[in-house]
Amino acid sequence: MANTDAAHGFNFYKRLGPGAGVPLVRVITESNVTLAIGDAIFMSGGLAVTAAASHPAIFGVAQEAVTGATGTRKSCAVIPALPDIIFEAQCDSAVSIAAVGSRFALTGTTGSMEIDSSTIQANGATTTSLAPIRVIGKVPEDAWSSHADLLCVIAASQFTNGVCSASLAG
Repeated sequence: MANTDAAHGFNFYKRLGPGAGVPLVRVITESNVTLAIGDAIFMSGGLAVTAAASHPAIFGVAQEAVTGATGTRKSCAVIPALPDIIFEAQCDSAVSIAAVGSRFALTGTTGSMEIDSSTIQANGATTTSLAPIRVIGKVPEDAWSSHADLLCVIAASQFTNGVCSASLAG
C-alpha cells in the first residue's frame, strides 16, 4: 500500500522515560503568530514563534491552535522537546531505512510541517547546525518510500530543565 501525502506536523507518539503522561508547558507567542496543533515551536526573545528550517533547535510542539492577531500575544500549550519523547511526522519525499539515526531539518508552514529529506546529516556527522530532528524509525503501517510517517526525537532542543536554554535575546 502506498503512503499518503498528508503533512500534519509533529504528533506525539510515545514517551520512553519515567513519569506518567505527557508534559505540557505554556508559552507566550509573539504578536501575530498563528500556530496549528503539531507545529514545531522556536523561542526567540522569550516568545514563541513557528519554527523554520533556519532554526538550529526546537523548543517543543504546539498542542493548541492559536490564531494570530496584530499586537496581541497569546498563550499556547506545548509538549517540550525532551529526549525521551517520540514524535511522528511525515517526510516530504522518498526516504529509506538508511535514514535511521540521521538528523534532518523541518520544512513546511503552519499546519503542514514535515521532515525535510534534502537536509540529511548522516549518523555521526559533526555538523548539525540546521538539523534538529533525529529519525529513529517509521510507523509500522507505512513503507520506506515517499511520504513515510517517521518516528523522530528532537535532537537539538531549546528546552532544558524547564527553561529555554537558547539565548533569550533571539
